[in-house]
Amino acid sequence: MKTHFFFLFAVLLVAGCTSDMLAPADDSAGLEFRKKEYVTKPMTMWLEAARDPAQDFIFCLPGIFPAGGWMQGHATHMGQFIAEESPWAHGSCEMVLDANGNFVKFVISGSHGHWTAANGDVLNWEGTYEVFPDLTFSADMDFAGGTGKFDGATGNVFGFGHNDLETGLAIGTAEGYITILK
Repeated sequence: MKTHFFFLFAVLLVAGCTSDMLAPADDSAGLEFRKKEYVTKPMTMWLEAARDPAQDFIFCLPGIFPAGGWMQGHATHMGQFIAEESPWAHGSCEMVLDANGNFVKFVISGSHGHWTAANGDVLNWEGTYEVFPDLTFSADMDFAGGTGKFDGATGNVFGFGHNDLETGLAIGTAEGYITILK
């Protein structure tokens, strides 16, 4: 009897090792994948904005501003921008006067666009500009996601610049922070 039991056990063992094992059911819907991790880092940049001659202007008499164009520049975490793939557009314009009716500044709100990094990743932004009588300006830009390493990005940069009447470019620098994928 012991011999038969041993023989039967050996046959079952060999048969079990050579036959296909049943795979567990696919329950990937129940798995929780690793969550995306973000890190906040300082950010500095310089920019040059050029007007797109095919676009019209926004009016805020007595001022007129280009409605859109492209930006070139360089930023930490991005490298050199691909200018042709970095469009911008202004929203609306408001003229601000002091209590005596004297011109103080123009406020351009609803500006938006994106910058395409050297590797092709895109960072979306939305911003507000203040343009002063001496043709200097301030820019306050919030980040609103993007592609690649800028997927879900948030942050803000604030900077100053000037409008160069000879070249037609708006030139500025900005600094702040960005929260991006780790």
